[in-house]
Amino acid sequence: MAESRTKGTLLQVSISSVYTTIAQRVSVKPNKSSRNSIETTDLDDDAETSLAGILRSGEVVLNGNLDTANAGHAYLWSSHNTAAGAPAENWKIILTDTGASEYAFSGWIMDFEVGEATIDGLNKFTMTIKITGVVTLTP
Repeated sequence: MAESRTKGTLLQVSISSVYTTIAQRVSVKPNKSSRNSIETTDLDDDAETSLAGILRSGEVVLNGNLDTANAGHAYLWSSHNTAAGAPAENWKIILTDTGASEYAFSGWIMDFEVGEATIDGLNKFTMTIKITGVVTLTP
């Protein structure tokens, strides 16, 4: 088994058809994919039965050091605050394994939070991307 460090993991968004890396990432929390259980048990069954519900691709959370002069950070803020609602955009998480595996998905920025200002702190931000559709993995 080949292990790989997480340092260097990228989160990219497609801006004008070009994938652009979000700068100053501190952590990227990939999505949790799940399905609801559809109960099918009836009075004739001896054991519980169920069917798999639709796939729910979840959310991706990014924490970073905020730089309001950074074009990528300004783009994220603008995208989140679009008057017509947050549009779905194309995203990629690129891992640091040998093949630079990619998780590609479509999603929109659900929330954007500027962090607390403290005496010895940095300006931070947290952003959540709501995934819409299926996540694809390219190993």
